[in-house]
Formats: sequence, C-alpha cells, structure tokens
Amino acid sequence: MEKCYEYLGCTKHDCIMFTLQGEKQCWEVSGTLCNHPGIEYLQKKRFNSKIEACECSSCLFLKYVKENHHL
Repeated sequence: MEKCYEYLGCTKHDCIMFTLQGEKQCWEVSGTLCNHPGIEYLQKKRFNSKIEACECSSCLFLKYVKENHHL
C-alpha cells in the first residue's frame, strides 16, 4: 500500500512518515505533519485516537484507504 505522502504528493520531508520503516500508517503515528492542520488539534482536544480525528477532518488519504483497502 502506498504511503500518505505518496498519495497526497506531500513534500514535507521533515515529517516522520518519510523516514518511518514498516507498515504503520500516518493515523497510527503521532507528530506527523499532516496536510490537514486540524488533525493533531482534534486528537488532543476532542478524540482519544488519531484515526477518529482523521475521520472527522475528512482526510483524503484515510478515505482512499478505506475505500480501496478495506480498512
């Protein structure tokens, strides 16, 4: 499965996702530099998990993964 930065065309090379090895996805990792600036805020203020914050912010990558990879 492609990574978030590949799908979104992200150029924030200082994001942890560019150096992370393995199969973890961005919603499983804290401190990412997501294209949607509200994700980290929503996680801290409203939700217990990052994936809930990603869903609330209508993350395009999460939507793509759910539709195409049966998450």
